[in-house]
Amino acid sequence: MTTVYGDTVAAVWATSAGVVYDPLAAALVATCPIALAGSRVLDAGSGAGVAASLVAAAGGRVVACDLSSSMITARRHRWWPVAVADVLALPFRPAGFDAAIAAFLLNHL
Repeated sequence: MTTVYGDTVAAVWATSAGVVYDPLAAALVATCPIALAGSRVLDAGSGAGVAASLVAAAGGRVVACDLSSSMITARRHRWWPVAVADVLALPFRPAGFDAAIAAFLLNHL
């Protein structure tokens, strides 16, 4: 089962959930087993883009996808490509990425 968040939830999520999710995303990105700089990285279930922004800051060429367009647009300073997509049917070609991060996705499936 997937859940799509509306504009109100997305705005609150983007501004308040960082207390919990920012440190977790930082730990995940810091322990990525491949070098992110220059790598094409999919942030699956990106939400408001916490992990995507850290991947981009580490030099990764990030593409963010989320089922909720509201969650994707909630991230104000987003400069990476995004796609509104279900992770169970991604619109990307096979082997199109060097790595994938799904930081906060599994509990939404």
